[in-house]
Amino acid sequence: MKINGKGNPIAGIFVGFLFVIGGLILLWWNEGRTVKTEAAIKEAEQNYIDVESNSINKDNEGKLIASNGLQTRDEKLNDELFGVIVDSSKMKRVVEVYQWVENCTSDSDNDETCTYDQRWEEDLIDSSKFKESVDHSNPKTMKYKGETFIANNVKVGEYVVPEDLVRTLSTKEKVKLSTSNDDQRYAAYQLGLSITQDGEYYTDVKANAPQIGDIRVSFEYNNEQYLSFMGVQKGNTIEPYKAKSGYKIYELYEGQHNGESIIQMMRDTNNTIKIICRIGGIILVIIGLLAIISPIQRLASYVPILGTLFNGATTLIAILLGLAISLIDIAIAWIVYRPILGIGLLTVSVVLIILSFVLKKKNQKTVQQPAINQPINNN
Repeated sequence: MKINGKGNPIAGIFVGFLFVIGGLILLWWNEGRTVKTEAAIKEAEQNYIDVESNSINKDNEGKLIASNGLQTRDEKLNDELFGVIVDSSKMKRVVEVYQWVENCTSDSDNDETCTYDQRWEEDLIDSSKFKESVDHSNPKTMKYKGETFIANNVKVGEYVVPEDLVRTLSTKEKVKLSTSNDDQRYAAYQLGLSITQDGEYYTDVKANAPQIGDIRVSFEYNNEQYLSFMGVQKGNTIEPYKAKSGYKIYELYEGQHNGESIIQMMRDTNNTIKIICRIGGIILVIIGLLAIISPIQRLASYVPILGTLFNGATTLIAILLGLAISLIDIAIAWIVYRPILGIGLLTVSVVLIILSFVLKKKNQKTVQQPAINQPINNN
C-alpha cells in the first residue's frame, strides 16, 4: 500500500536547520569526549598495576588494578515463569511480537510514499501514527515482557564484580529449549504456548504462519568462562577510577586480558566512537543543508537542462559547504582541546569554503548566460 502527499517546504527548511545544528553539536561533543577519554586512558596506562585474581593484596587498596580469572557465581539463573535455568552470570528473556512496520520515503518533489511490512519486533510499534492505520493495526499490549537476569555474587577469582559491570556482558549464546525438559514443557502448557522443533522459541504461531499479534520468546545467556577487569581496588571488589580529565576507568571484558591489552581495547573503542560520531555529524550537516536548499532545487527542476545543471551544482556546493562547516566546528573544538591540529584543520576548512563560493559563481554565470543569437538567413 502506498500513501502519497506533498511535503511542506517550510517544514523541510526548519528540519534542515535542526539537522545542521544537531550535527554541529554532535561533532563538538565528540571532539571533547575523545580528548578527555584519551587523557584518561593515558593516565590509567601510567598508573595501573597487574595483579593476580586468586588472592587480594591489601597493599593495593585504592590503587588502579587490572586482573583476570575464572568467573564464578553463587547461583544459577532461573526464569520461573518459563522454566528456564542456566548456569551463567547474565541471561536475557527476549520477547518479540509480530507487527506491522511502516517505511516512508520522500522523493525530490517531497511526495511521501509509505509501504508496510510484517516483522518480529521486541518493542511495540504504535500503529495509530501510521499514514494508513486502519488496515495496519498492531496490538497495544504485550502478554509477556523481556527481562534481564543477573546472578548474585559474580566473582573473578576472589574479586566480586559489581552488578553494573556484569550487566555489560554480552548474551551471544541461545538457550536450547526442549519438550523433554519437565519444567519447560509444563511452562509451555500453562502459558498456552508451544516449543518449536528446533528448540529456539516458546511461541503461539500456528503452522509456521505468524499472524499480527503472535508472540515468540527466546533466551540468551553469557557463556564466557574468563573475565578481565580494570578499576580501583576497594576491599574485595572494584570501583571507578576518576581521571583528572573527569572521565572514569571502570572496565569489564570477556576473556583473559592483562592491563596492556585492556588499555589497547579502550583505545580501540574510543577511536571507533570518534570515527562513527565524526561521520555521523558530517552527514547530518550535509543532509540539513540539502534540505534547506531543496525548495530552490524543486523550482529549478522545472527548467529543462539548466535546472538539472543548477541542481547538480548546488548539491555539490552543499556537500562542500557541509564539509567545510563541519571541519570548522571540529577545528574550533580542536583549538580548545588540541590547538596545533585545530589551526591546521581550520586552514583546510577555509579553502573548502572558498572553493564552494567559486563553484557558486561559476554556476550563476552558467544559469544567467544569454542564448547565442542565430544568424538570420535571408535566402
